[in-house]
Formats: sequence, structure tokens, C-alpha cells
Amino acid sequence: MFKKLTWFTFILVALSMGAGLVYGQSVSINFQPASSEEPNDYLPDSGLLFGDRGNGFSYGWDRDTTADTRDRNSDNALDQRYDTMMHFSKQGDATWEIALIDGEYDLFIVCGDPGNTDQTNTLDVEGTLVADIDGQSEGDYFDELCATVEVIDGRLTITPGPGASNAKICFIDITYVGPPKQPTQPSPADGATDQLYDAIVLEWTPGVYAELHNLYLGTSLEEVAAADIDAVVIDDEIDVVDVNDVVDVNDIADANDIADANDIAEDVVEEVTSNVVAVALETASYDPGRLEFGQTYYWRVDEVSSDPNIGVVRGAIWSFTVESYGIQIVNVTASASSAESAAFGPEKTIDGSGLDENDLHSASGTAMWLSLGAADEVVYIEYAFDKPYRLGEVQVWNSNSAIEAAYGYGLKGVTIETSIDGSTWTVFGDVELAQAPGAPGYAGDSLDMAGTAAMYVRFVANSNWGGGPRYGLSEVRFFAITAPIVAQNPQPAAGAAEVSVDATLSWRDGLYAIAYELYLSSDEAAVEDGTAFVGLLDTNSFNIASLGLDLATTYYWKVNAIQDANDPAAQEGDVWSFTTQQYFVVDNFESYTSDDLTKTWSDNWKRTVGKTSIYPSTGSPVIDQEVANSGNQSVFLAYDNAKSPYHAEYYRAVSGRTNWKANGAQKLVLFFQGDPGNFAGDKLSVTINDKRVVYSGDLSKPWWKSWTIDLASLGINLQDVKGISFGVGDNPLPAGRKGKVWIDDIRLYREAPALPNLVDAAVAVNAGEEFAGQFDTLLAALGKADPAILEALSSEADTYTVFAPTNDAFAAMGITAGNVGAVDTGVLNEILLYHAVAGKLTESDILATGAIATVQGASIRQADGVLTDATGRKANLVAVDGVAANGVIHVIDAMMLPFEIRNIVEMLTLVNGAGDLAGQLNGIIGIVQGDPALLALLTGADEYTVFAPTDAAIDVLRVNADENLLMYHIASGTLLAADVLAAEQIEMLNGGTLTQAGGVLIDAAGRQVMLLATDVIAANGVVHVIDAVLLPVPVVENASLELAGGDPPIEQMTPVTLGEGDLFTLKLDAAKATWTATTLRMSLYYEDADGAPVVVATADVVLSAKTQEYALELNAYEAPEAVGKTIGIALENLTKYASAGIAIDNLRLEGPTAAPEPEPEPEPEPEVELEPELEVELEEAV
Repeated sequence: MFKKLTWFTFILVALSMGAGLVYGQSVSINFQPASSEEPNDYLPDSGLLFGDRGNGFSYGWDRDTTADTRDRNSDNALDQRYDTMMHFSKQGDATWEIALIDGEYDLFIVCGDPGNTDQTNTLDVEGTLVADIDGQSEGDYFDELCATVEVIDGRLTITPGPGASNAKICFIDITYVGPPKQPTQPSPADGATDQLYDAIVLEWTPGVYAELHNLYLGTSLEEVAAADIDAVVIDDEIDVVDVNDVVDVNDIADANDIADANDIAEDVVEEVTSNVVAVALETASYDPGRLEFGQTYYWRVDEVSSDPNIGVVRGAIWSFTVESYGIQIVNVTASASSAESAAFGPEKTIDGSGLDENDLHSASGTAMWLSLGAADEVVYIEYAFDKPYRLGEVQVWNSNSAIEAAYGYGLKGVTIETSIDGSTWTVFGDVELAQAPGAPGYAGDSLDMAGTAAMYVRFVANSNWGGGPRYGLSEVRFFAITAPIVAQNPQPAAGAAEVSVDATLSWRDGLYAIAYELYLSSDEAAVEDGTAFVGLLDTNSFNIASLGLDLATTYYWKVNAIQDANDPAAQEGDVWSFTTQQYFVVDNFESYTSDDLTKTWSDNWKRTVGKTSIYPSTGSPVIDQEVANSGNQSVFLAYDNAKSPYHAEYYRAVSGRTNWKANGAQKLVLFFQGDPGNFAGDKLSVTINDKRVVYSGDLSKPWWKSWTIDLASLGINLQDVKGISFGVGDNPLPAGRKGKVWIDDIRLYREAPALPNLVDAAVAVNAGEEFAGQFDTLLAALGKADPAILEALSSEADTYTVFAPTNDAFAAMGITAGNVGAVDTGVLNEILLYHAVAGKLTESDILATGAIATVQGASIRQADGVLTDATGRKANLVAVDGVAANGVIHVIDAMMLPFEIRNIVEMLTLVNGAGDLAGQLNGIIGIVQGDPALLALLTGADEYTVFAPTDAAIDVLRVNADENLLMYHIASGTLLAADVLAAEQIEMLNGGTLTQAGGVLIDAAGRQVMLLATDVIAANGVVHVIDAVLLPVPVVENASLELAGGDPPIEQMTPVTLGEGDLFTLKLDAAKATWTATTLRMSLYYEDADGAPVVVATADVVLSAKTQEYALELNAYEAPEAVGKTIGIALENLTKYASAGIAIDNLRLEGPTAAPEPEPEPEPEPEVELEPELEVELEEAV
């Protein structure tokens, strides 16, 4: 029923971030097998891929190296750190990394192998070579290496370096020295592509000692690497560069075109090579201006310090690539007025035939188009694209056959036409194409289509170079402009919400644009058809404040780019949208302290009515930083209107936005929270320009409510609001009562804001003062249950009444926010649905009803305000009428149940029937129901705690379900999960003990067992579901043995049974204890009907003085007679000499795992039948 679950993500989001150290802190990593002991203060690395290790750090390998870990158990190891190691080069060189903040680190690395000296442990650590100077030498098991390196990319990286051989690493100590001296975190990121040609600003995080920054930018990697600003000194006489006042890198053409010193801004300290601009900067930012389309740029920043011990710290070389101006259109088809033959078709001009790798064309005539040459033919060749494009460059290779010089087939005068639909054509212009040489190696020419939008292009031939009737063309390539011609990248972004009505719209310039047409309206069609014209702009921005846009309204806008003052046709832009802010803030009380609140909000009683009175208002507001409708604080007012002047009111003058009709504002909304102890007759009021409005409800609801005031109904000048006040009590009489109220978020809306849905309302109440945190369990339960329940309560399609139990109500049934995630989903669904009623029932509706039908189906009885569930449990209404958009919430003090809590066996059956554990407990239910004594025990009146293994657990470990084993799964009394986790040992009914450590159960066999689901509460106890069968006895009775020569075999019967397809492995560590040659026999057996052992697997091993691991497998396919039998272990010293001893340790039986299936028997060779004549001949020959 109850699974261990961290927090419901609706309430808490866990964030994962890279680990960081502060100065002097260290982290130490030990490289070891996962099963090995972890040295104190070391984090383990067992060869996993790089990832979050769950210990505060992310580290690991570039490939899985878990098979390359070792634990030598060698006397050569100084301690456990030296005894374990990882191969760096077992299957080729591997790379290890750990995520760290950028900075300088001291490293102590121990490499080696306590069992071998066959390694040369030279490492590359962040580009620093850490050499193993003595290499491989006798007795040299370890190398202790030290290095100081800088991490500048968020990861410390180690890999074998040049000269390394069979490198191995044992452990590493990493100490943070300080921030990096080098620059880090470049923007654009290193290797970034598609960077906007006109919006690139180079930025970086400076090195810790940087006072100036020498920046180098160019198109040559080698030249940027070699560039250097000579004699840069930090001096008061040297000004730093203005980032916009430098030589444009694109203006540097070659080595002979170096800017004269007098032409360079005085505040630029620079040297310029053929492709590099070098500047000295004070800030870590540089704007290079517009860059070349499609160009890759390299840049480097050297950090300069006046400290002679630091000087210039050279930075890494970074790169970025600017967006392309255009891309080749590849989906092109070609047609023509005619073709000489199929060998000379128009498709030849788009298939690349005749072009070599350098785009030079051959002189082969069949790699070109040639027209038929009919009389009076209007010759043309036409190209169709897959969609419209804005055309840029067109590359053209004219007809280039070997006879071109003699016949002149190549096009000369050409009219270019374009079309969007293939029917309506527009003349682009007339051009003359150059004649081709008629020889291989022809480079072709190019045309500029100037951004013309087209889906079809036609070349109409007016003349050729020979004057004859035939026309030819070799190849054509079209390129589409990808750089924006129209305005792009709108700000606010398309679809943005909560955009200020005073915002500035901006957009990225269209290429070649000199002016813009702006269209804006709440009518999308008016923007699309161009009737919502705002104005002609000469910049790429516009402030909308002058338009007086309405609040909470979606507006559409577009920008058309004008590229030529002589051509009024603008480049049509896309239609974007944004939604304006929902409200104006009159006051949200976020900027005050309790000391200065009353400087703005003054006592209105004293300001007006009570000017001559000695009495102030009957309460003084203070700032509450615990309770708020939004933000972090609200105003809390405790009042006592039982005494004069029976009124508490506070006023503030309105400044700034005094026109409360502007931008469509129509409603004033004030959010407040009352208290159950307030007198229902106390009146909350708001006064605007001396016009008072009184709230018609009461102030006793302990949750945030909104009060909407229709401004037009006040009859005041809303275009000149002077001030506003809020107060509690009649003015001036009669007397009231004591009470308290919270005020927050006074706002102007165009329309009253929608109420929150039931779920959001519950979250808001959970954050309030009266019920702070009291709905944690309920909200967590909604997150665990069927998502349809949460969806229904969040939707406004239907209305519901929710009876909301508090945390204490859930806790009375053993359910908390921490363990509700373990509740069986099916059961949890039923409980939650039993707390929901279709429709909206207020407190008065409930009190008028005797039986309330729930969504779950069962009813709740009501009498005198007390609710009674299906089991007779009673719940009281603690708080009522929490109104939401889709219903109402009532707080109750008990969790209600739609069904009776049943005995252990019935609850097991219930949980097995539906929910998370459906169908997973058939095995344990069958065992209980098949054992009359056990069934009577678990259905009786006495209380027990049952640890129930799943079917999968029973299937994995096949054991005899005898009384000893079954009673080892039951403890007396009801031990909830909290009790189990608080106990170190649990006494079981068989007399044995079950150990608990760190949330893990450990049985008598030393096996670790996990709790899958906890607290399945029954009428006579509780059930916890576990992932393994609990073994009441060790699998192996004695793990350490000594065998003397001549002794009889030592036999141990285990509790496990061999199943079909199982593979068990007997493992032990053994060595001879004397110099005498010694042989150990390992056997696995079962007992026949007479109790005699039947050996099914055996092996003899000759031992040495060095302890080694030995193994013996039992394969069910190879010993089918043992299937279903209990397995025993036999060990015998075969040496006859009594002095020849054997020491055995770590004896264990592992499994079962899936045994490899035997190879199928080969099919028998078919008999060859001979023809009768051949058979006779064969017999005669014999």
C-alpha cells in the first residue's frame, strides 16, 4: 500500500547542480569495485559512465569501465586506498572526469597496482603532462603524482598521456586553490554556430587577477594563436578601448592593408595582422560589429595583471561561426521548351553532371542541355522549387561543349522571369551571360536575384553567342537567402504574456532595411490585411505607451521592412502577438518595513473625522512576512473596535498612475484574509476619493479572498484619483469587536480576476497562516493518485465540493506526506474520491442534508455538523466555504474511509486485486490460504506484522516454505514503517531476529532486503511488502573452514532449492596451509529418499600457498534429476597427510541466475537411398 516516496513534485522540486568547493576544501575519490570497502572520507568510483553519483558530485568515465576495477587484497598495499585500482587502458584509453567549478586545483594522484609493476602511469591532466619518470621497474608498485591545474570548462579531465602504458589509478585528492587565472565561460560558447551576424558581442568571465584583457579576433586559427600585443602596460596614461571604437575585423583585407596608427582610435592599444584585430580592454566585453555571413571566427583573451609574478595569463582559443547568408536549394526540377534528345535534357543543368570537386565544368556535350532548334521556337528553360524562397545568388555555367567556339550554343541575352504560383510571371530583368571557353575547367559566373521571392524561375533566351537556332546551358545552382530580409526576433517574444502597456516593441533589423511599417491591433485580421497601420519608423523599436492599450488584451502586430526609398513595396513581416499585463498595482506592500509602512499609510481616522479627537484608529497596521497572498509580505491589522472610535482605517495618497480609467481599467480588486475568531458583523471598507464602499461578506474565513469593486459605480472622477484607504468598523458608530485581518495586493483590473481552481486554492490555503502546511499530505496524495483526479479538481468543466483532511487527520491513520507515495494507488483513489462531492455545497447546504453522496459512490452521513463515514468514523468541520472557481473546500479534522478495514489476509487480497501491487502477491496469498494454521493466525484477533515477499521474490529464491521460514516473516504486534525503521532488531515468531540498518532489512543469511511498500494497515496488524524472501538461517552455515588431510568431507545443507533453468555457483577463497601439495574437492549434492547424498557437480583443485578464488557451477540443464531438490555443499581435503591443511574463507553459494540453455542436438545425417542398379554394383564391388 505505502511506498517510499520523496515529496510530491507539485509541492517541491529538487534541483541538481554541479558541485562546488570553496577555498581549501577537498574532495577525494577512490577507484574500486562496487563491492569493496570504501576508505574513510573517500567517495567511490566503480567505473560507471559520467553522471550524478548522488553524493554531491558528478563524475565518471567516457565508457563503462566497471569490469576494469580491481581489489587485490595484497600485502603490498599501504592501506585500502592502495589496494584498489582502475585500469585506464584495458580496452583502449579511457577518460575520467569530475564536474567542478572553474578554478585552480592542487592534485595528489596515486597510480599503480599492488600486485603488478607492469604500468607506466603518465597522465594528461587538463592538458598538463604528469609524467611517471621511473616507468616500469622491479618493486615499483605505485607512483605518487602531484600537479596544479586549472579547470576552465566545468570539468577536471584525466586521460593517459603520451608514453603511458597500461596506466592504472588508485585514488585522487583534489583541493580547490582558487578561481581561475584564465578567462572562462565564453559567449558565444566555444564552437557555437548560426550566430547572428549583426548581434554578436564577445563576453567572458575574467580571470581572478585580470586588470586588462588583451583580445584577439580573426578568421585564422594560426594567426590568432600567434597574435600578441607588444609592450602592453597598465598605466594611468593608457585609456581602455571603447568596445564600439575599433577596427572592424571584416575591413582587414591583407597584410598590406594595415590601418595607419593615426586612423585608429586613440584609446585602442593594438597590433593588426592580416586577419587579426587585437585590442586591450578594461571590461570583459567586446562588440566587433557586423561580421561576415558563414565565416568562422577564432578569438582569444589574455588576462593582464600588474603583478609581475602573474603578468599576462594566456587564454584558450575559442571559435564561433556566423549564420549563413544563403543555402543552396536542393529540391529543384527543370523543364524546357525543347531538348535535342533525352541525352541533352534540361535536367542536365541541375544534376551536377560535368562538375568536378572544385565546381569546374567539363566540355562534355552530354553533361549539358541543348534545345531542339525548331523554327520560330520561343526558347526557355524553367526551374521549379519545392516552396517559395527569397533568392540570392544564382550560379550559372553557360554551354561549354568542345564546339562552343565554333557554334556558340551558349545563352547570351536572357530575360529572367519569376513566379510564385507558376501561372503569373513577373520579369526580373534582362541579363547577358558570358560565353564559356569550350574547354574543361570552366568556372562559371553568378547572378544576384536581390532577395526576389519565387517558387519558379524561367530563363527566356533572346540570343546566343553563335546566332544559330540552338541554345544550350551547362549547370545552374540557386541559393536562398537565410539571413533575415524581413524583421525577425520580436521583443517581446511572439505569444508573450504580461507585457507592460508601457513596453517598447523591438525586432531584429531586416537585411538592407532602411525603414519599417508598424501595424498593431487587437483584431488579427486588421493586422494581416494592413489596415491597422500605426506609423512609419526609421528605427527597429517602438514604445506602445502612447497607444493606450487595454489591460489583459491580446494584440497582434507585424513589421514590414522597406529596403529602398525609391521602391515603396515593403517586405511583408510575420504576424506576432502579445498579451498585455493583467492589472496595475496600486500597492502590493512588498517595499515596506513595519517602521516605514505608516509613513505611506497614515491613520485616516485622525486625518478626517477624528482630526480633533484624542483617539487614534483602534489598531495599527504592521508588515507580516509570514502570510501573503503573493510575494513575500502583506499588511496585518489587529483591531479592537469595542472601544472608541470603534474604527480602524488607513489611507495613502495616490501618485504616479492617478488615471484609473486609462488602459481599460474598470475594477479595483483587494485581496484579504480573515480569521475564524472575527465577529461576522465587522465591516471591511474601502474609500476612494472620499467615496466609501463596504464589503458585504464576513471576515471570518481563514483564507485569501478577493473583493472586486466596480469603479464606474462609485460616481467619482476616476481620471484624477487622489487617495485610497481601507478600514474595519462602522464610521463612526456603533461599537464592534476585536479581530484581525490581512490586506494584500490592491490592484486595478479590466475584468475581475478568476478565482483559483480547487487545487490552487488548497495550495494557497496551505501557504496561509491558519492552516500553514496542514495540507501537505493531501496535496502529496493528489500527486500520487490517478492523474484524472487532479485534472478534474483543476478543471472548471465541473464543480466539486472537497472535504479536505488536515495533516493531523491523515497522520491518525499512519499516513504522512513522506509516506503517502507508498499508498497503493487503487486504495488511495477510493479514499480521495470519497472526500469529493459533485456540485458546490456550502456549509448551509451540508447542514441541511442528512446523507451526502460522494464521487466514490458511498455516502457520508451528516448530523449537527458532524460527518460520519462508512466505517463509523466521525469528522468535524473545522473551516468552511473556501470558495474556488470550480467548487468549494471545507476543512475536516479526520480522514474518512469508504470501506471497512479488514484482516491481514483480506487486505493482502485487496491490495493484490488493484493498484501498484496488483497481481504481485499471489504467491504469499496462496501459501497462507493453503496453511490452515497460518490462515487462522492471520485472520484472528491478535495483531501481527507481516513482511510479505512479492511473487518475483519468491520465484527468484526457491526455498522450502516450512514453518521456520514462514514464521520468520511475522512479528508480534503492529509495527508501522516508522517503528520498523526505528528498530535495530525485530524479534520474529520463529525466535530469530531481523536486523534493520539504514532502511534496509538484513536477514539471518546476511542478505539485504528492501521495503517495496509499507503500512498496509489491517484490522489485526499491518503488512509490509518486501523484494526478497527472508532466510531464517544462513545459506552457508560456516563461511570460514579449515580442512585437515584425511578428514571426512564437511557437508552443509543449504535452504535453497534448484529450479528449472537455474544456475548456482559455489565460490570460496582457499589456500594450502602447509608446504605439502594439497588438493581440495568441491561438490554440490542433494539427498535421495534415504537421506544419502547424490553428487551432481564436483571439481578437484590443486591449491597453492597464495589465496585464490575457486568456483563450481551447478546447471539445472546438466543435472535435471536435481531440479526441485534442496542443495547441499561438500568440501574434502583429498591429501592423505594430516599435516596438509587447507584454509577456506568467504564460502558462499550465489544464485540463482539463468543457466545457459544447452545447444540443440544436431540433426542426424539423412540416409542416402541408392538407385537399385547402383546398389547392385556396390554390392558386387564389395
